[in-house]
Amino acid sequence: MTALDPEIAERKMQFLFALRSKGVTDKAVLEAMEKVDRALFVKGYFSDRAYEDMPLPIACGQTISQPSV
Repeated sequence: MTALDPEIAERKMQFLFALRSKGVTDKAVLEAMEKVDRALFVKGYFSDRAYEDMPLPIACGQTISQPSV
């Protein structure tokens, strides 16, 4: 795994904090969300929004659900 840009790393930490504050407590879920770069699953021009709590477009006209779902 490569190091994240400091700005993206900060967004990711805020994202994880938001998940916890919304009641996500499952350690496996939180660990997966911390380890996996969500930007890998969205179209390149949306990668800067990967850690926002919103659905984002992926391939074939589909979307990846927002994390809080």
